[in-house]
Parts: sequence; structure tokens; C-alpha cells
Amino acid sequence: DATPAPATCSDALATQCLPCVNEALAAVAPPSIDDGGGSKTYNCSLPGLESFVPGQYEGIKVNYLSFVTETSSPSMPVRAAELEACTGGQIFFAEAENVWEDPLADLGSGEVKGFELYDGYFMSYSHFPEASSKGLAETLNERIREANDRLLWEDVLPKVKTMGEYRKDGQTNIDFLMYDGDFFVPIIRLDLLEKYNKPLPNTWEEVVELAVFFHGRDLNDDGNEDDFGFCHFPRQGAGYWDWWWPEAVYSTWATFDQTQGIGEGFFFDSETMSPRTSDPGFKKAAEIWKTLWEHGADGCITDNFISGRCAIGFSPPGCWK
Repeated sequence: DATPAPATCSDALATQCLPCVNEALAAVAPPSIDDGGGSKTYNCSLPGLESFVPGQYEGIKVNYLSFVTETSSPSMPVRAAELEACTGGQIFFAEAENVWEDPLADLGSGEVKGFELYDGYFMSYSHFPEASSKGLAETLNERIREANDRLLWEDVLPKVKTMGEYRKDGQTNIDFLMYDGDFFVPIIRLDLLEKYNKPLPNTWEEVVELAVFFHGRDLNDDGNEDDFGFCHFPRQGAGYWDWWWPEAVYSTWATFDQTQGIGEGFFFDSETMSPRTSDPGFKKAAEIWKTLWEHGADGCITDNFISGRCAIGFSPPGCWK
């Protein structure tokens, strides 16, 4: 499902980290919370910690393989520190160099046994099926059922839920909890549309028109006419996620050249297999994004949107949490 909310990430990536970590912690009987010099003090007062017993994981340590944590999931170390303050359990973070290959190298792939150094992973959802097919992922259906009063599974975006499912032998299992999804979510400031008597956009041309209109105005009433018509991700400073930029262009290109559903395709000519980058649809999409870029700013790794500086947003769902 990005400025991440608690335990989220902005990549259109996902993780089974918390279920793995909690399972690893719970697998070991908690030792005494007496450190030899008297009882320790624990703090389980923060939201989400109510179900834990103070000190229940004292002395337990687990390893979590993350990926560019500062950008992808900066809230995770914060939550880990809160968990330790409540339970005594420690989560040690390591940084993967390759978010696709490193987790599977540890889990194992094909007939090759993994390193098995880590208890939880930040990984790309496109590699989940392999882990599920090997039986390396715990099926979470029962855990979700038991904790749904806090999890609120029905409130998760349907597309995001589906991306964590694995179907085999006529049964659908939820093997991974998605914290984000690889798709773009548009949002728009209704208060600005009402203030300036503008309709909701229904086409990319109308989006461009609104972006140009609002760019350079004072959108957050701070007295400075320097705000943005269109805030999106990725932009400058996206780091590893710079490669998403073509995907943003493709999302627009598809609306012109893929009008009969996803089975039609739009990258190549169906008869010659020549790239269709010379077609009018691609050129139009590129022109649209050139204009949006010129009238926009970052929409995820800054506070531009939450501080009221953007009229329109276009980023993965984790950016809007």
C-alpha cells in the first residue's frame, strides 16, 4: 500500500516481516524479566501494543532483511524500538543490496537451500509465488481471522489483498501481508475544485489543464504563491525507484493504445512486434508527462501533499497513508 504509515513501505513492495518476526519471537519461551539487578520497566502503552505482555520476549533476538529502509520503510525501526520497549524482544536490521534476489537467496530457491540467516524480509511481491510454492511462507488466514478486530482486513484495498494471495489445488491462501502495491493511485483536492469551481477531471488532458491552473498558486494559505499543480512519485531523489518513471508514462500511454482491456497490450505491434514508441499514443503520453513534470513536484518522500502544497497527487498507495 510511500510517506509511510506505521509499518508500511513506499516501494510497491511488500513484506511478511511482522508475521515472521512475531512468529520467531513467540517460538521461544520468554525468559524471566529479572536482569539480576531488579525487574526491568516496560512500556506497552502505545497503540498496537495492548495485546503484548510486558517483557514477554526479553532476551529474544531476530534478524530482519530490509531494503533502503530510510526511504522504503522508515517507520519500521521506530516500531521495532517500540516493540522492544514493550516486550524486550530485539529486531536487528540488515540492508539487502538486491530486493529481488537477496531474500530468495536466504529463503532458498528451486532445489537450493537458502542461507536461512533472517527471520523476516522486505521483498518484492513478484517473488512471493516461488516462496509460497516451496511452502516457505506461513499461511496467514487464521492469524488474520483472529486479529481482524485490529487489522480490519476488509478495509485494505482489494487489489492489494489479492497481490498477497497464493492459489493452489483450488484453495486460496493469504501468504503475505502487502504493505504497498505496484500501482498508482490518483488523488485530488476537492476543496480546491470547489473553491475555484472546477470539475473533477475525466481525461489526462483535463488533469494537465488543472495542474497548469493550480501550479504557482498559494494552495495552503501560507502567503506564498509557490505551490504545485501535480505531485507525483517518482521524481528527483527517488533513488532505487527512479525506474518507476517509465511506468508512470506507461500508465498514460495505455489509456490511448490499450482500449480493449489488458489482454490487448500496447508495447509492441501485434503483427510485426515492432515497438510502438513511434505511435501517436506514446508521443501524446510523453508530452502529457513533460507538462506535468514542469508543473509538479515530489508526491511521496516529502511533505508536499500533507502540508497542502499539491492540487493533484499521483503515487503508489503507500504514499497516501
